[in-house]
Amino acid sequence: DATALIACTADGHVFVPSVSGQPTIWLRPVGAPQSWRMPRAEIEDAVAAVHDRFDVGFMLCDPPKWQTEIERWGELYGDDKVLFFDTNQPKRMSGACDRFSTALAEGALSHDGDSLLTSHVLAMVRKKAYVKAEDVTDGRTRYVFTKGEDRRKIDAGVAAVLALEAAMTIDRKSV
Repeated sequence: DATALIACTADGHVFVPSVSGQPTIWLRPVGAPQSWRMPRAEIEDAVAAVHDRFDVGFMLCDPPKWQTEIERWGELYGDDKVLFFDTNQPKRMSGACDRFSTALAEGALSHDGDSLLTSHVLAMVRKKAYVKAEDVTDGRTRYVFTKGEDRRKIDAGVAAVLALEAAMTIDRKSV
């Protein structure tokens, strides 16, 4: 229903890149037919433009429905820079969500004020993540972000979580 390419600087500034004057958030149009699909060629062009314009350290990608493209981006921009980050893995995603929540609470995260990104972030709801007991070494409850009961879109917000995670883990060899 939505796809987003969100960026984050090393100092925690989240922003929506603009390519050809358009923000890099794509939404399924209201009333679109069942056969409607994301404009993959446009998205491919946007990924290329962002890589041309910015020094991209890591690009964390949620793989469902984008497996082929992510593999190609890895070939083009480096398998060490374009990484799969399955947001359906609670242990891994809860760490990224914790980092995002903490950065927000501590004022260590800023953003460009994009209204669509803001609405997606505000629509994110914390939900307890179920992780194996042996994976919780500090006794804390883990949380991930999900859609709320109102089912508003959160895709750009989740992309912002991944963008911050990429920016903050750039010095590490693996995420």
